[in-house]
Amino acid sequence: MKYLYPIMFATTLLTNQVLAQQAGSQRVEEKQVIATARGFFDSINIKNQASGKYNQVVTEDFFIFELGKKYTIDGLINLFKSGDREWISTEWKLSNFRISLDTKSAHASFENHGVFYYKQDGKTFRSDLKWLESAYMVRAGNQWKIKFFQSDRASEKTVETDQP
Repeated sequence: MKYLYPIMFATTLLTNQVLAQQAGSQRVEEKQVIATARGFFDSINIKNQASGKYNQVVTEDFFIFELGKKYTIDGLINLFKSGDREWISTEWKLSNFRISLDTKSAHASFENHGVFYYKQDGKTFRSDLKWLESAYMVRAGNQWKIKFFQSDRASEKTVETDQP
């Protein structure tokens, strides 16, 4: 009995320490998943597309459902190059993340607010868009990569503007 209480105390202390380490490790992983989502949008920003960095945050078999269609990463980038618009800027702000993790995969859902400026028919426009997004990621070495992305547009407002 004399040794039972110190053993129980040590076991409780060790268990709490292990649980705290696991919680800390999970927070680190969640931050990495969020950084990957933000890195994706940074890499497809019209100002950064030429760098090809988007290939660093997606798997080789990546695809996205956007505007009711399935696209590869190259197909998504080509959307910006096609059409009758001259893109000036594309910016996204991601928020309200919900992350689910296991050892080799992660799911992130979040809200996305985009502000785009473009020229069309000699006029400048600003589009404010909101999406509900969902990304499935897999562990690739020591980083997360996006394998699948679902994008659902929640709202869009476009106005003519004098400001780019």
